[in-house]
Amino acid sequence: MSEANLRDFALPARLRDADDPAKIAAVVATEEATGSTKKGLLSRIVGFVDLLSRIGEVQASPTAYTLLDRLKTIAAALAGTLTVQGANSTTATATITGGDATGLSGAVDCGSARLALIIMPAGWTAADLTFKESVDNSTFVDKYDAYGVEYTVVCAASRAIVINLPDFLGARYLKFRSGTSGTPVTQSGNRVLTLVLVP
Repeated sequence: MSEANLRDFALPARLRDADDPAKIAAVVATEEATGSTKKGLLSRIVGFVDLLSRIGEVQASPTAYTLLDRLKTIAAALAGTLTVQGANSTTATATITGGDATGLSGAVDCGSARLALIIMPAGWTAADLTFKESVDNSTFVDKYDAYGVEYTVVCAASRAIVINLPDFLGARYLKFRSGTSGTPVTQSGNRVLTLVLVP
């Protein structure tokens, strides 16, 4: 592009110094009247100024009837009607008895909730966690993923472990195992796992 063309597209100094949509619109009107700036550029500026006026300023009281004004109205109307799921969480515990060679806890009834977090006790003997599930609290089976791998949570003492919610969808009754089904790990004392359940 030639230097002359670059000058054609250069913004007038007055336009560069305008600091609000009203001032910009006034400068654009003057430039259009005198023809001193490329008209294509001016039309794009006008479109941009129009867009700004429709959105409204980001402020406590947006310009009436702009997008931000309407969003603020919607937010005010919804206030207090939305529930954060975490606020409805419940806790339960699962105890793995010390000296039990199976490494299994008693059954935990999750109801319609899902396992979201496991808080490990400080005295945990090094071992990962695996699970048994049941739909009737009578017949329990080992938990596996879709690839035939035993579902295992890597854990250690005094950790809060986040669980992927879909992984326990529909899991009504759960037993927690220290170690794997093939190699359970006996805990040296009673170990209480704190469980966070969410809807």
